[in-house]
Amino acid sequence: MGLLLDACVSSQNLLKPTLENNRFQIALDKFQSSAHYIVRHKSLPFDILVVKNKEQYTALQMRCTHNDVALNFAGKKLVCTAHGSEFDLQGKVLKEPASASLTTYKTSVQDQFLTIYLS
Repeated sequence: MGLLLDACVSSQNLLKPTLENNRFQIALDKFQSSAHYIVRHKSLPFDILVVKNKEQYTALQMRCTHNDVALNFAGKKLVCTAHGSEFDLQGKVLKEPASASLTTYKTSVQDQFLTIYLS
C-alpha cells in the first residue's frame, strides 16, 4: 500500500523527516516553494498534511474521522475515497458522512524550523 500512496503524492511535496522525541522538524525554507507538504514516517499509521497559510502552520492527520480511511489531498481540501467525506485545510468537515474534525497536531516555529508535536 505504501507504494500506491507514494504514486499519489508528488515527490517534491513528500517529506520523510526523522522522528525525534515524538516530534518532527521541517526547515521553513521548504515552504518558499510550496504552501503544503505531506509528512510520511514508518511509525505513523497515517500521513500528516502540513499547510502554511500566511505565517500560520496547520498539521492535520490524514485519517477520515468517519471510518479511519486514509485521505487524499485534493488542493484545497482532503477527500475520503471510501464514503465521500471532505475536510478543509483547517480540518473542519465540509461534507458528511464524517461529523468530527480531523486530528490536528500542535506546531511551533523557532530558529527557522517548524516543529510538529505528535503528543
